[in-house]
Amino acid sequence: MSKPAIIVPNLKLLNSIFDQDSLNAKGLRKEKLFYIISFIYYHQIMRHDSDIQDDGYGVTISSKMFQSILGKKYKQHFQYLCDNNMLKMLSKHLVGVTSRVYVLNSEFLRNPDYYTIESFTFGKTLKRINKKPPHNYDYLEKWLKKIDFDVEYATVFNNLMFESRKNYQPFQTISKKNRKRLSNLHSQYAHGQLSILKMKNKDHSITIDKKGNRLHSHLTNCPKLLRNFITIDGHNLVSIDIKNSQPYMLLALFQPKNFKKKSDTSNPHLTIPTTLLSTRNIPSIILGHSSVILNSKEFQDYKKLVTTGKIYDEFVKLAKIDENEIELGFFERDIVKFRFMLCFYSANSANSQGMKTLFRSKFPKIYALMCDLKEKDHTTLSILLQRVESILILNKICGRISSEFPKIPLLTIHDSILTIPKFVDQVVKVINEEAKKYIGIEPMLSIEECSPRMNQALLLEMDREVEQNFPHLR
Repeated sequence: MSKPAIIVPNLKLLNSIFDQDSLNAKGLRKEKLFYIISFIYYHQIMRHDSDIQDDGYGVTISSKMFQSILGKKYKQHFQYLCDNNMLKMLSKHLVGVTSRVYVLNSEFLRNPDYYTIESFTFGKTLKRINKKPPHNYDYLEKWLKKIDFDVEYATVFNNLMFESRKNYQPFQTISKKNRKRLSNLHSQYAHGQLSILKMKNKDHSITIDKKGNRLHSHLTNCPKLLRNFITIDGHNLVSIDIKNSQPYMLLALFQPKNFKKKSDTSNPHLTIPTTLLSTRNIPSIILGHSSVILNSKEFQDYKKLVTTGKIYDEFVKLAKIDENEIELGFFERDIVKFRFMLCFYSANSANSQGMKTLFRSKFPKIYALMCDLKEKDHTTLSILLQRVESILILNKICGRISSEFPKIPLLTIHDSILTIPKFVDQVVKVINEEAKKYIGIEPMLSIEECSPRMNQALLLEMDREVEQNFPHLR
């Protein structure tokens, strides 16, 4: 039986710091310290991607979970890492109020590598908690295993991007075209390093989210710019995205054929998670609203905006945006999109920076459905839309393509499908046909080549902007 491995940043440095003899005297185990670091490292660097977010958050720790994994001395292991300036506690535990929140110091975010767990007992525990349930997506996993990745050039690019952003701090405010907010520069760099390591080791296993039924792989977590170094059989990839994807998926909830009044998990169109059905009859709620929505002018207006890719642009005209945000380099459209997601997915009482008021004034009947679905649990709508997305993308589109055209390479990143250039037209045709049958209307698609040339162009543009606006930094 193979031994489990975890990914630990700065493994060589940590190995030189941790002396097992001195740890033994304190009743601590090096492997358990490594596990804590690995856990916080992964969750810390995977949470930096939001365009607009609070810079100060860390990783919330479940005491119950860590005690079950590490044993009674789990607190002492955390304290040891804090005492040695590897971890920083941002929030203390108050019973019934707050959980402990930690962040890994930036100097320990780099140079990840695999560490093999030698302890049989601890290894057995990790295998148990990391056991992946079976899935029905072998037709997608086989293409993940055929991915080739240019490790050398991806590493060079990741280093160049980090140095450029680190040395030219004004890049945050001057590059409005390509810029994404650098909420945590070191975490972005670490994310790149982690992706390169996993690609190098062909770590392409699949997991399926139990609630939303989304497919997760290393590809779905790989930074967009690093995907440009992926090839299949020597061909660069082409990404086919559904524009306004979440507002578009909402249209599926207005199709009566996708629901039955009684909770029926055999429904082939949308299987509602049992956890959601335990308190409310969601199909009845949706059917009650959809009968009113489908006959309204607002539904036609909403459908037109969504399927022409203009829903966010429409709200740019209506939203009040602080000039300071524009001066910081944010696109108005990005700001509106962020607020839009707050409107869709936050609790009904939560602040959405004015977007809920705007959305309700323009689409009152649709907004009423959203509020009803989120009344008891604000995650209900997001889970439903993820289910719609997974059924459409994974089952209907990719399932059909893999059956009818098994030689077409297929990779998925949630609402995006990637293939190679010569099969784009065939894939687009199936997307439109299956989406129309399920959602009721074809989506607006965005087609983009995934090529290292895009990365080169970005670096050159960064260089030109710095040269033009901040020549003294040269």
